[in-house]
Amino acid sequence: MLRALLVLAAVMISTTAIAQTGPAVTLSPFNLNLFGASGVTPITQGWQFTPNSDITITELGFFDGSVFSDVGLAQSHDVAIFDGTGRIVVAATVPAGTGALFDQNTWFVGVPETHLSAGQTYTAAAFYPAPSMDPVLYTGVGFLPPALLVTPAVTWRQAVYSGSQGQPGLTYPTIVEDQIFGLFGPSFYIGKRVTEIQVSIDVKPGDPNNCVNINGAGTIPVAVLGSSSFPVNKVDQSSLVLDGFTLKVLGNKAFSCSQQDVNGDGFVDLLCHFVDQNGAWTGGTGTATLHGKTFDGAPFSGTDKLCLVPN
Repeated sequence: MLRALLVLAAVMISTTAIAQTGPAVTLSPFNLNLFGASGVTPITQGWQFTPNSDITITELGFFDGSVFSDVGLAQSHDVAIFDGTGRIVVAATVPAGTGALFDQNTWFVGVPETHLSAGQTYTAAAFYPAPSMDPVLYTGVGFLPPALLVTPAVTWRQAVYSGSQGQPGLTYPTIVEDQIFGLFGPSFYIGKRVTEIQVSIDVKPGDPNNCVNINGAGTIPVAVLGSSSFPVNKVDQSSLVLDGFTLKVLGNKAFSCSQQDVNGDGFVDLLCHFVDQNGAWTGGTGTATLHGKTFDGAPFSGTDKLCLVPN
């Protein structure tokens, strides 16, 4: 079943530190052992798994055969999750090119929330048209160690495929490939993806040039600009960081922040002072990025230009 081996150079180690929310399969940042195979007949390939607890699938994906790059897929691929009876639980088409969401070397598309039960066996499968130009990834051939990370939210069971007789489309794969650790073309995303909220900030409100002295002897005022979609009273001040600089803490243990309308647009803004650090920045013009979270845990960030005045 394996065809035209292509060494794609990557590593795989096992781990128990992967979060329970995120891609089912990730590529190690090291470089050792990852393979791909092309094909001349249409085929469905994938892998069986068992959730270790109830999980929710929100996206289906297809691994990019160009490791550590985002060049896009050469072909579109139908991807599905099958239950143990061969019934499709959820399916989607991952488009060719770069039109999907790229995460952990996988192109993802959203699907309706789909709940999978702990202890049940499911199959993640993808259809490869002929000729296959996007290689299926596998690893751990013979003496070689595994080279992909599988989330501890599920247990990998075995690689499966539909046969080489040529399938007209996505088919429930039942033939076991027991010589390899794979076949990782199809993937899925567990849980809801948390998207960082983009907000507007203003370094040194009132100064159009945003010039700050970088002598480490003062503070840098930065305003988080409020809007109808982002009221600043939901900002967790303890989470605010400006390019590694932390908030100034007052004598009463409170953060040096105040709510006021700094730009006169009618929305309350959050003006905070960050402690400067001598030598942290060099002179010139650049940008400053503020990161933080709301009280309900939603991450946000904002960037503004910066004029750096040397000592």
